[in-house]
Amino acid sequence: KRGGKVITYLLTDNDGGDSSFVSMAEIKDMGFDQEFIDRVEDMDVNDRLTYWTQQWTVTKLKMVGGVK
Repeated sequence: KRGGKVITYLLTDNDGGDSSFVSMAEIKDMGFDQEFIDRVEDMDVNDRLTYWTQQWTVTKLKMVGGVK
């Protein structure tokens, strides 16, 4: 999707404060449970979702041209 709007996710570690931009495929590869993945996929853009263990905050973003 060149130049199009790409959905990406900002994943923040609530313990260490580290953030990274990840795709849904990467979220799935990280071993989150299916309930969490479903909730993330159902999020509205710019919503923040905190993982129930309180370890992660996910923010769903729509970015033009994607992220490197």
